Amino acid sequence: MGFIKNQFAAAGGAVTKAIIEIFDERELAKQVHDESSLRWQGMEPRMSTPPAGGMPAGEEFVPAEIGRADAAGNVFGSEKEFFASKLTSARGEYGDRIAKKRFIVKFNPASINIQAMGGGNYPKQQFGGDKGQGIDISALNTTIQFDVKLIFDDYNYNEAFMNPTLNLSAQNYVDKVSKLAVEKIKKNHVGVQEQVEALTGAIRNEYTRYIAFNWGELCYQGVANKVTAEYSMFSTEGRPMRAAVNLGIQLQDYTTRMVTGGNDYWHNAYEKAFNGQNDAGSSVMDSRAASQFVQNLLNLG
Repeated sequence: MGFIKNQFAAAGGAVTKAIIEIFDERELAKQVHDESSLRWQGMEPRMSTPPAGGMPAGEEFVPAEIGRADAAGNVFGSEKEFFASKLTSARGEYGDRIAKKRFIVKFNPASINIQAMGGGNYPKQQFGGDKGQGIDISALNTTIQFDVKLIFDDYNYNEAFMNPTLNLSAQNYVDKVSKLAVEKIKKNHVGVQEQVEALTGAIRNEYTRYIAFNWGELCYQGVANKVTAEYSMFSTEGRPMRAAVNLGIQLQDYTTRMVTGGNDYWHNAYEKAFNGQNDAGSSVMDSRAASQFVQNLLNLG
């Protein structure tokens, strides 16, 4: 760890620790799926109706199912849509029961990056289809992206593959590898590779993608949308000993997500910072609050 600290200190940063939480919704999703599937079978089908102008000559109208209605009269176009609605409700009702997988990670606070994107429209190139080739103007959804570089380290100088003082004969090498393998099994060691692959695996399942990054008073939650890993050191038996992982999270407010999937946290943050705008649009914060706000902005640099 001292080696890594020195490396980042030379680059103008410092390594510290944060807590990553993975919200594991797989069990909840399975329960909701089983229940909603049974309920869907008993729901009343809603059928299509003839067009207002009638059918073209020689054609017969054949009604088709366009969805099903629950006891409250809400119509769902498919079983998948019904399941998604029930899962959202279950998150709000049983959110405290969702399993959370926690582990400690190292990172450089200087690597934190937050970027807000979206709003308005953007041009999108079309290459055929019903609209033919050309430019289509589409709405750009607003997103807030959080990125941070995590450090996984299991460095042992005596084991390191790049240790210049390491000089083993073929037999000594085999003996050393066997000994280390036995020691790893005895300790039930969770190494760098296992941690990196666990984080990578979380993004592959839609019910384990919701992640929280906690450090001090900072807590950013959202859907993991990027995990890239780079191994930089290995042990003599080929075990990864150091890795850097770039983690990307599309931020959301967890409580709001349970019900609507929205970003109310960020709207509230805006209102808190700029509370009380006058008619001219300037802030009416008192001088002390304004001074503190400016100082907070400067500290972000």
